[in-house]
This record gives sequence, structure tokens and C-alpha cells, in this order.
Amino acid sequence: MTGIDELRRAVRLFDRCNESFNTTFAADELLLVADALRRSEWDILPDQWEERQIELALLGIVPTWEDTASGPVPTYMPGHEKP
Repeated sequence: MTGIDELRRAVRLFDRCNESFNTTFAADELLLVADALRRSEWDILPDQWEERQIELALLGIVPTWEDTASGPVPTYMPGHEKP
């Protein structure tokens, strides 16, 4: 994917997110979050992620979820559990 394609994809993604979420981050952070969503197996928008998932996405760790009867529940890798 070219740089401009990556930017366009990120813009389309964040156009679907709550604006108050979008304005919380710098441009480079938004690109990290967009990349984490792209690499995720789930299509859950970042403004619906838990704070810990966002923190990990900013470190390059892709968020994961477990499918439960009550819906998707965030899961964490060992060493990255929710405090």
C-alpha cells in the first residue's frame, strides 16, 4: 500500500469514529491505531476499544477479542493484561 493509500484508509476509518475520540490523538498515533485495526481479525472501531487496547495499539500490539454469548470481550496477551 502506498503512503497516500494508507492515509486515505485511515481517514475513512476515523470518519466513522466519534470525533471526540479522534481529537484525542496526534496524527502519527492515529496511523498506529489505524494499522492495528487493519491487522486485527475483528472490525470493531477504535472508539469502541478499551483504553488498554488503545495503549497497546500505540505500542504496535494488535487488539484481540473473544467471542462470547454477550458479545466480543477484549483479551490480552500474557504480560499485557488489563491492570
